[in-house]
Amino acid sequence: MHFQRGFARDFGVIGLTVLGCFSLLAQISRPGGCRHVFTANAAVVTADLEAMQKCLADYALEHGGAFPDQLAALWSPRSDGETYLRGRTSEPRDPWKNFYRYRVTADHRGYRLESLGRDGEPGGRGESADIGVSR
Repeated sequence: MHFQRGFARDFGVIGLTVLGCFSLLAQISRPGGCRHVFTANAAVVTADLEAMQKCLADYALEHGGAFPDQLAALWSPRSDGETYLRGRTSEPRDPWKNFYRYRVTADHRGYRLESLGRDGEPGGRGESADIGVSR
């Protein structure tokens, strides 16, 4: 009798697991079901942009308020051997493996830093939408 109750309980757990898997597959296979992947990629881009924005602010503090000509200044070693983007020695890429785009204003007091999204082209919607910050 004890064996049968344990078997029934285990069978119930297996049944719930299978039902959960089918539910997950139904969510993913429906249109827009993978929206969470885009949300995760956008969150990575936002975090990267915030980190680079802080590094650009540090750079400007040390250079009389002027931002660098190129973003490479953030991962190029300074005179003390450190980089502004600590631990980075190469150009960061967004989740779609595209380089971030950086444009500095003519007076070096402002900039635009952005990911051009999945397609790597300006504009777009969904995963191809641009995500950026300006100062």
